Amino acid sequence: MSSSNIDLSSEAFHKTIRQELKNYHHIDEPPAAGLLKLHVVRNQLETQSQPNAPFAKRLALNTVLHEAIEDTYKENKDLATLLRKRFLDRETIPDVSEHFHISQATVSRWTDKALELFCDNFQALEEQAKESWFNRLEARLPSQSYSRLVGVEKLHTKALKQLTDPNGAGIVTLFGIGGIGKSSLADYIARSALRSGLFQNVSWILFRPEQSDWLLIEAKIKQQLVSLMVQSIMPSAVPLSLERQSERLADRLKREPHLVIVDNLEEQQSTDEIIDYLNGIKFPSRFIVTTRARPARGSCHVLNLTELDRDNSLNLMQYYLESTGQTEIGKVDFETLNKIYQIVGGNPLALKITAGLLQWLPLEKTLIDLEKGRGNAAVLYKKIFRNTWETISPASQLLLKAMSLTGSVSGASPAQMQEASGLPNDQFWQAVDELILRSMLEVLGPIDNRRYGIHRLTESFIESEIINPSDG
Repeated sequence: MSSSNIDLSSEAFHKTIRQELKNYHHIDEPPAAGLLKLHVVRNQLETQSQPNAPFAKRLALNTVLHEAIEDTYKENKDLATLLRKRFLDRETIPDVSEHFHISQATVSRWTDKALELFCDNFQALEEQAKESWFNRLEARLPSQSYSRLVGVEKLHTKALKQLTDPNGAGIVTLFGIGGIGKSSLADYIARSALRSGLFQNVSWILFRPEQSDWLLIEAKIKQQLVSLMVQSIMPSAVPLSLERQSERLADRLKREPHLVIVDNLEEQQSTDEIIDYLNGIKFPSRFIVTTRARPARGSCHVLNLTELDRDNSLNLMQYYLESTGQTEIGKVDFETLNKIYQIVGGNPLALKITAGLLQWLPLEKTLIDLEKGRGNAAVLYKKIFRNTWETISPASQLLLKAMSLTGSVSGASPAQMQEASGLPNDQFWQAVDELILRSMLEVLGPIDNRRYGIHRLTESFIESEIINPSDG
């Protein structure tokens, strides 16, 4: 039962709180189980040296009760004093009656009114704790690489139901071609799922495509997943053997509900192997898997990401144009936008990069070049990337080449990027800003560990067309 399932405004909750105030001095009697699921109480429990002991649970709740009384005192000193005397100081009703110079019947009425205000303050503390908890978890996710998602609400709703329903599949797999928005949708789903209050932790596992070949040859894809998950979830277990790491990881995930996103899978074999492994440990933890290969087995809930329809594509294109400061271009008429859509299709990444192109190339040239790739996705992407490459600064070109050579699809720190490119500080950050604006650089990692990566399609273009161009 999550804290979101506890109605803090209900009569039942008010009765529970009244009883817990009466039990304030019963140090060895644990609080009601439902209260221990509240974030505000769990936060206090984390400070206890023996959090599973009954007295520790009582002390954690008492701390919250005392804080709620203090907040009540700020609003109404008499009512807060009444609560303190009745429950914390254990004074009798006659004693309280005498203190306030009121009848005993009035003491009872005041007590009911005081408890109502107290419960409101208790609820406010829980909301603050829940928001703080969500912010801590959200900070462990990569920085949002999108400012708007369109055409994905139905997929988002289906995925969220599976992840938050006790009878859900436990593993949601998002599959589709490169650039279709799998990682962005996974992020959107994850942030919504965390709001449910069901998960105690979250981890984003980004697979490194540059290692996939040897992993499959050596049949070590499961070992790679375990290693990455251990580093993220329980780094203290890293020195242990792989077998012990796997055991402790499975125990942790079965004991504490985690939301784990396994991102950037590409091959059928690796996808199936990973899903098979996750099925053995999924509950109460849940998983989101993004892949270019549709799972061969029906052991997960599969969602297929397809290209956006025309209306969503045009809306997204218009948004991209306006968000990059292209005021004049942002007023491109419907007919022109429709021409771009008919050529490029509804791939969000292709639309985004094309929007960036329009700031640097005449519209007519852009349409002519794109037309040459119509009907052939590989040729079309090559045209889009080639035109983008030719309109970015030499410093940005150098940085992209360096990141491709160092395998930075999985992300690199600014220090690693600058060292690999050899760019001086001012040119380096100008290049970073330009590449982000042109949708050629992705911002990864939480704010306290910011990393940058390039999309797999970008890396393929740099390798095949810039670093190792084919003859002719």
